[in-house]
Amino acid sequence: MAAGVGAATGPVVVLGAAGYLGSHLVEHLEGRGLEVVGLTRDDCDLGDARATRQMVAELAPGTHLVHCAVIDRTVDPGLGALVENLAMTAGLARALEEHPPSSLLYLSTLDVYGRQPPLPITEQTPVAPESPYAIAKYASERVLLSSLERRCPVSVLRLPGVYGGNDPPKSIPRRFLDTILAGTTVRLHGGGTTRRDYLHVDDLCHVVAELLEQPSTVVLNVASGEALTIRGIVETLARSAGVEARIEPVPEAGDSAADLVLDTTELRRSLPGLRLRPLSVALAEYAARRARVR
Repeated sequence: MAAGVGAATGPVVVLGAAGYLGSHLVEHLEGRGLEVVGLTRDDCDLGDARATRQMVAELAPGTHLVHCAVIDRTVDPGLGALVENLAMTAGLARALEEHPPSSLLYLSTLDVYGRQPPLPITEQTPVAPESPYAIAKYASERVLLSSLERRCPVSVLRLPGVYGGNDPPKSIPRRFLDTILAGTTVRLHGGGTTRRDYLHVDDLCHVVAELLEQPSTVVLNVASGEALTIRGIVETLARSAGVEARIEPVPEAGDSAADLVLDTTELRRSLPGLRLRPLSVALAEYAARRARVR
C-alpha cells in the first residue's frame, strides 16, 4: 500500500449520491462530522464531459472524491451501460488530471474476478471480467489508477453484494428475508450449498471513512470475511427474525454457481483498526431490525 498524504480535513464529494450506496455514505460521513457534498446526475451528468470539467474545476481545495456513480446492471445489463459507465469515468479522469483532488475512492465489484475464480479470492487473484458491467468496472479501475495515482492517492474497493438499512428489493439478503417474512417457501438451487459473503452497508461506510482519514493508493477486496452457505444465510435470517423458514431444495438451473470466499488479510493489514462484523452477526442484526419494523 502506498502511503497517502493528509487526512480528510477538506470536504468530501460523493458522486452518485442519489443511489443506495451514495446516499448511505453521505449520511454516515456527515454523522462523523465531515463536510460532505452529495452530487446526483441532476447536479452533474458525468456523461457530459463539459459539465464534468466544470464541476471538477469548481471543487474546493483539499476535496476528497468518492466515485460511486454507475449505470447499474439491473438497469441496463448490456453494452450500452458498459460504454456509458466507462465514458463517465474516463471523462472524470481527464478532468481530474488538470485538477487532482486530495484523494479519490472508487467503488468497484468482485465481479471483476469472473464467475469461477480460484479460492480464496485475494487481491492477487487474476481478473477475468465476463459481463459488460464487470468489464466496465475493471476498465474504470485501470483508467483511474493509470491517470491519477501519481497525482493523488487512489483507493479501489471491490465489493460483493451490499445489503442493510433500506436496501433495494434486488438485494439478495432482502429477497430471502422478504420471502421468509411473507411465509413463502424459499427455493434453493442445489440445496443452497453454495457459499457467499455479503457486506452490510454500515460496514462499507466504516471502510470508506477510514480510507478518507488515511488516503492511500490501494486495491482492496471488502467483505465480512465470513462465507456462509446460502442455506445457512436463509436459516440465520429466519432464526433472527423469529420465524421458521420453509426451504425447498431444487435442482441447479444450468451451470452450478461458484462459491464466493474471500481472504480479507490485505483489508485488515491496510486498516488495522477496522473491525467488520462477521456475516452471521450482521445478518442477524439486519433480520431482527427488519422484523421489528415490518
